[in-house]
Amino acid sequence: MKLSIWIFTEWLKEYSPELQVREGGLNIETVRLFSSDSPGDDTCLYIGRLRDLYVQGNDDVICTNKNDLVLLHTSDLDEVMNRILDAFEFYQRWNVRLLESISSDIRPSEILDIAGELIKEPLYLLDSNQYALALSSGFGHGTVNPLWDMMLDNGTADLAFLTRLNREFPEHMTNRGLYKMDLPFIPNPSYNYNMFFRNRWIGLCCMVERDTALPQSTIDLFHIFCQDIELWYLAHSQEQESLMTDSLFREALISESGAGELFRRRFQLRFHSLSDEKYILAVKVPFDQALLASHLCKELNLTFPNLLAILHQQYICVLYNLPEKKNRENALQELTIFLKNNNCSAGCSTPFTDFSGIRSRYQEALYAAGCHADTQHPLFFFEQAALSFALETIRDHMTVNLIHPSVRKLLDYDRIHHTEFTRTLQVYLTKERSQSRTAEALHLHRNTLTYRLQRIRELLDCDPDDDDIRLHLLLSFRFLPSPA
Repeated sequence: MKLSIWIFTEWLKEYSPELQVREGGLNIETVRLFSSDSPGDDTCLYIGRLRDLYVQGNDDVICTNKNDLVLLHTSDLDEVMNRILDAFEFYQRWNVRLLESISSDIRPSEILDIAGELIKEPLYLLDSNQYALALSSGFGHGTVNPLWDMMLDNGTADLAFLTRLNREFPEHMTNRGLYKMDLPFIPNPSYNYNMFFRNRWIGLCCMVERDTALPQSTIDLFHIFCQDIELWYLAHSQEQESLMTDSLFREALISESGAGELFRRRFQLRFHSLSDEKYILAVKVPFDQALLASHLCKELNLTFPNLLAILHQQYICVLYNLPEKKNRENALQELTIFLKNNNCSAGCSTPFTDFSGIRSRYQEALYAAGCHADTQHPLFFFEQAALSFALETIRDHMTVNLIHPSVRKLLDYDRIHHTEFTRTLQVYLTKERSQSRTAEALHLHRNTLTYRLQRIRELLDCDPDDDDIRLHLLLSFRFLPSPA
């Protein structure tokens, strides 16, 4: 454990210390009597008498470390040495208890209780969603500030505050080491320490400054605590973050109300925006590679920083976020190459920005995936199958007969007379009433087709040249149980 000159000064305040501090870092690990013959050690606190350093000095005790100096108004060198040794032992015991609690299954709130034995200011820990893991006990409503009360009630600040914080102080999630935050819209200044795992922000430890400026000794003790609690974050937060994200994503895919507030917050923290264009993809893994699905899912997450991939309902489900600066065509082409190289195919939803429709976009991706299995052209878009989807939905749920009576009449006529008038009309309308293309498609002579069309018009009770009737006839063929 490393302490600072400020912490020892607080411990020795009964001797009315006078300070000359130029560095004041957390680097002191041992204490020794000053000797002009011994080389200086930056991790050592040296104590001696003022006359040991200055010819005109007296017997007052002096403590030095690097370029820092503390003059004590006492000549009792032994007593000062004992006090410093007591300080080392006291803080070491406290630090050992902290580390033991952090390495156990103890709750974060209990870790804060141990920290609170020395740090008497409000502390809180945030997770990667900016939700409070724990707040210092003993600080109820009205004792700190409205932001503290909000965290007591809701576990977090509201999204409007976080959005403003991200906009006006974006570095609050990238700063390394201890830093002070003092912004006009925050009720109190605070000291903060960000937690990172593989350069990803996974949480925050904060100490709130209430009525008066905090002494440097308290700030240094908080810094020590942050360095200790960082071990807890590294051991717990990354796994919890991944599991929570996956769970929230799955919930969003099946919930009729869409993505919840917690998922939106986590998404914004990960991708920095809620308004970018997004896609849902349902990736099909070949049956003989099913055991590799988990590996492919992980590879997707590692290869593409703009997506989130999970295993869900026998698919790898992907949420692909495309920032405005990223070209849609190029981004999807990169994903297409990955799918092709891994012998996979995928259905892709229509683009969206509103999370409330994420369940519908997932259904689009599933439908597109079910319509396609070409691994040479592995990405199939729902827009390519949207008409089929709409017609199937209508056919499966219609409670009225939508098939045009003329189509039924032709079907009955064909069945009785063994003709192919229904099929001829279907192809004729599909080929936009082009006789040459229809004859080619049906492998008929033009005269034969002309005869058939004449007979069809005689049998029909409608005019196929009317736009609405022609559309109704075409849709009727799609509603039939089997092709005509």
